Amino acid sequence: MKKIITITFALLAGTVSFAQCSELFFSEYIEGSSFNKAIEIYNPTNGSINLSDYEVKNFNNGSTTPTTVLTFPTSAILGAGDVYVISHPSADPAILAIADTTNNVINVNGDDAVILENVFTGDTADIIGIVGVDPGTEWAVGTGSTANNTLTRMISIQQGNTNWAVAATEWDVHPSNTFDSLGMHTMTSCAPPTPAFGPCGELFFSEYIEGSYSNKALEIYNPTSFDIDLVNYVIKRNNNGSPTPSEVYDFPVGTIIAAGDVYVIGNDQGDPVGIVAPSDTTNGATWFNGNDALILENITSGDTIDIIGQVGIDPGTNWPVGTGATSEYTLIRKMNVNQGELDWTVASNQWDVYPQDMFDSLGMHTMTPCGAPCTPTTFNQVIISCSPVTSPSGTYTWSTTGVYNDTIFNAAGCDSLYVVDVTIGTETTSTINATACSAYGSPSGDIYTASGTYTDTIPNALGCDSVITINLTIDPAGVGCANNCSDLFFSEYIEGSNSNKALEIYNPTGGDIDLVDYVIKRNNNGSPTPSGTYDFPVGTIIAAGDVYVIGNDQADSLGILVPSDTTNGATWFNGDDALILENIISGDTLDIIGEVGIDPGLGWPVGSGATNNYTLVRSAAIQQGNTNWATAASEWVVLPQNTFDSLGGHWMVSCAVLPCTDTDTSFAVTACDSYTSPSGISWTTSGIYNDTIANVSGCDSTFVIDLTVNASTSNIITEFACNSYTAPSGAVFTTSGTFTDVIPNTAGCDSTITINLTITTVDVSTTLSGDTLTAGATGAAYQWIDCDNGNAAVSGATNQSFTPATTGNYAVIVTENNCTDTSACTFVNLASLPEFGLNDAVVVHPNPTTGAISLDFGSTLSNVSVHVLDAMGRDIQSSSFTSAEFVQMTINGEAGQYFIEVRVDGVRAAVKRVVKK
Repeated sequence: MKKIITITFALLAGTVSFAQCSELFFSEYIEGSSFNKAIEIYNPTNGSINLSDYEVKNFNNGSTTPTTVLTFPTSAILGAGDVYVISHPSADPAILAIADTTNNVINVNGDDAVILENVFTGDTADIIGIVGVDPGTEWAVGTGSTANNTLTRMISIQQGNTNWAVAATEWDVHPSNTFDSLGMHTMTSCAPPTPAFGPCGELFFSEYIEGSYSNKALEIYNPTSFDIDLVNYVIKRNNNGSPTPSEVYDFPVGTIIAAGDVYVIGNDQGDPVGIVAPSDTTNGATWFNGNDALILENITSGDTIDIIGQVGIDPGTNWPVGTGATSEYTLIRKMNVNQGELDWTVASNQWDVYPQDMFDSLGMHTMTPCGAPCTPTTFNQVIISCSPVTSPSGTYTWSTTGVYNDTIFNAAGCDSLYVVDVTIGTETTSTINATACSAYGSPSGDIYTASGTYTDTIPNALGCDSVITINLTIDPAGVGCANNCSDLFFSEYIEGSNSNKALEIYNPTGGDIDLVDYVIKRNNNGSPTPSGTYDFPVGTIIAAGDVYVIGNDQADSLGILVPSDTTNGATWFNGDDALILENIISGDTLDIIGEVGIDPGLGWPVGSGATNNYTLVRSAAIQQGNTNWATAASEWVVLPQNTFDSLGGHWMVSCAVLPCTDTDTSFAVTACDSYTSPSGISWTTSGIYNDTIANVSGCDSTFVIDLTVNASTSNIITEFACNSYTAPSGAVFTTSGTFTDVIPNTAGCDSTITINLTITTVDVSTTLSGDTLTAGATGAAYQWIDCDNGNAAVSGATNQSFTPATTGNYAVIVTENNCTDTSACTFVNLASLPEFGLNDAVVVHPNPTTGAISLDFGSTLSNVSVHVLDAMGRDIQSSSFTSAEFVQMTINGEAGQYFIEVRVDGVRAAVKRVVKK
C-alpha cells in the first residue's frame, strides 16, 4: 500500500523467537493541531494479512469501554512489510492524500488510549496509552508526549507492546504537524531465529508422516542425557500461511520423554497398526496438511526449538523436502541431525524422504551421538584467475571479483570454513606495426618471413594471456636493408666439466674466408690485456655458411674432438675469462664473450645459465657479432653442461636486416611465487619491470610489465574422523597420520594443508550362536536393526547380544569413541533351531485381537507354559499347564505389538507375533 524501507543488521547475540515479526503493530501516531490526526499500522510479517480480523478502538478520557470502534472490510489486505494509514476525515490534505481510510476512531486527544486488537485470537496486539486511566492532558513519551507531537516507532521495534510503561520508550518524537514519514515505515528486518541451545541440548521433531487419508503423525526425540517433562512444551500448528497459531497442543503434567526416547502423537483416525499402535497419544495437533507450519516451543524459555514449514507462508500444496515434500510422504530426520533448526531453508535439507504411508520406523529414532564440541577450521584463500572459479567445496562457481564464503563438511562434524578472495582478470590486447627486410621475430619468439597480420600470444600463469596483433610488412628493398652478415662471429661456446671446452666460429657471409686474417684473444681473470693470443695457419678456410671448431685436446673424444677442426690452447679458458674475436686486417673487434678487465668471480650470467658449466649456442636470430656484453649476453640459448649435440653446425635466419624502430608493449601479469618474462628472466616480487627480446631485424621488442606476484598459502589442521576422512581437496584418507593436501587453483597459487589426522574405526564384527547375535565391540553403545524392515531399529534391542523373536536378517549399529558404524546383515533362521520345532504347528487367533486370544498347539503337550512378551522382549505375563492342546488367555497390556512364546519342559518351542488393537 505504501513505501517500505527495511534495514538489515547482523544479530550478534540473543535469542529470537517467533513472537517478533509475527503480528501487526502501530508504527506512527500523529496528534497535531486542529484535526491533524492519524495512526499508521505496520505488517512486519512475511505474508499478507486480512485486516477484517482486526479492530482499532479508542477509549476517551480514561473510559474502560470503547468510545469508537473501527472494523475493516474483508477487502482490506495489508501486504507483507506494508503500512495502512487511518486519518481524521478533516485532516490536512497532505495527510488525506496518504490515508487508506478516514474514521472518527482517530478523533483522539493526548489523553485518549488507542488499542489494536486481533479479534480472531482475542489478543490485544498493541496500545497507545493506558485503558481506564486519564493522565490529564497527555502521556509522556521520550522528550515529548501523546499530545501535539508526531510519534514514529523506533526501527528496532518488531512487535507491539501492551505494557505502556515499556511501550512509551519505543517511539521517536517529532514536532507537531510532521507528516514526512506517514505512509512508510523503517524497521530492522527480523533475522532467522537462532537456537539458544547447542547440539543434543533440546528436543526436536524426528519423524513427520503426512500420508493418505488420516495417516498423520509427529514424533519428538529427546537427544539429551536426561529425562524431560513435556508439560514445559507446546506444539503449534499454523494453517495455510497464518502468522498466528490455528491450534496449540499442550502436554499433560507428568508426560515424561526419557533420554534417547521418542514421543509419538498420532491421528486417532490413522492406520490402527502403523500409526495408532505406536502412538503415545492421539490429538488434533496432527490434523495438518502439507501446507501447514508446525512449531515445537519450550514455554519455559520462550524459545521456538524446531519447525516444519514456514510461519506466515502458504506454499500452496506443500514445501519441497529433498526428493519429496511435506505432503504425501514420510520424513525421518537424518541421523547426523542432533538439534532443531529454525531456518526452514536449512531444515528442509535435514530429512530423509520415504514413500507415502511408510510407518516402519515410527516410535523409534536413531541419531549419531553427540561428540566432543569442536571448532570449525577457518581458511583464508586468495584465488586469481582469468576464468570462472569453482569453490573449494565444488558447490559454487564464481565469475566476478569479490570475497566469498564456502564450507566443506567433514566426517568429524567440524566444518572447514573458507573465506575466498577472488580476483577475476581479463586478457590484455595490443597492436603493433612492424617492418622487416626478410624475417621478423615476434615477442613470443615466433619467426615470420612473409607480410601479413599475425596474432601473437604471451601466456602467463593465470591464463590471462597477452594477445598481440602484429601488422607485418616484409620489404627486402626497404630503406636501410643493408647486409649485416658481413663478418665472422662466435656461434657456440662450451665450458663443461674437466677439459670439455670448445669454441665455434660461424661464417654468415656469402663467400669463403681465410682465417689467417683473424685472431682469438683470451683475457684471464679480469686482465685488461690478453693472457693468450691464437693465430690461424695460412690456408685455414671457413666456407660461406660453415663453422670452424676449436676443441680442447683433453676433451671428450666423441662429443668435442670428433667435430673439432683443430685443438689448441685457445680453449684453456674458464667461465671468468673473456674471449675476443678480432679481424687483424681492419683492426676491428668482431665479437666478445664476457667483459675485458672485469673478473665476474665464477662466470658471467647468461639467460638462465652462465659462462661456466654450460653450453651456449648463438640464437638463430643473431647475424653478426656483438662487442657490448650487456646486450650480447641475451643473444645465447642456454643448454646444460656437457651438451655437444650441435657442435660443428649452426643455423641462422637468412641475412637481410632492417634498421627499424623498436616496438614497445605494456601489459599486466599476475603470477604465483614467481614469473618468467618473455625473454626468460625470472622475478619473485611484485613491481614494474622492463624486458627486451631481440628480433632478427635488430629491432628489439621492449616490454613494460606490471607484475603482481602472489604467494602460495599453507595451513596446518588437526582432524578427528570416523573410519575415513575427506580432505578439503576431496582426497579420502582411511588411516591416521600426517598428510599433505593440496587445493590447486587456476592461478597456480595452491593452498597446501598439512593434516594431522586421527582415524577412529568401529568394530562391526558379529557372531551368531544358536539364535543369539553378539557384537564384537565391547563397552560400546548398540542398536540392533531389522534389515528386512527398511533397517528399522528393533525397539529395546540395545545390548551387546540380541536374540530375535522372528526369522530374518539383522545387523547392529555400534557407537564407540563418538563414532558410529553398522555391521553386515546376518541371517537368523529360527525354524532351523531344534527348540522351535512347534513353530509351524502352533496357531494363534484372532490376530490382530482386542485382547482375548486362543492357542491351538496342534496336539496335546505336557508340561507346557505360555508367556506374553512385550515389544522389548520383557516377559509380562505367563500361564503354565500340566497338559493342554488348546489354551485361551487375555493380553493385559495396552494396544501394541506382543510375542506369544510357548515353552515345553522349559525349552522354547514356538514364538508368534500378535498385535493388540
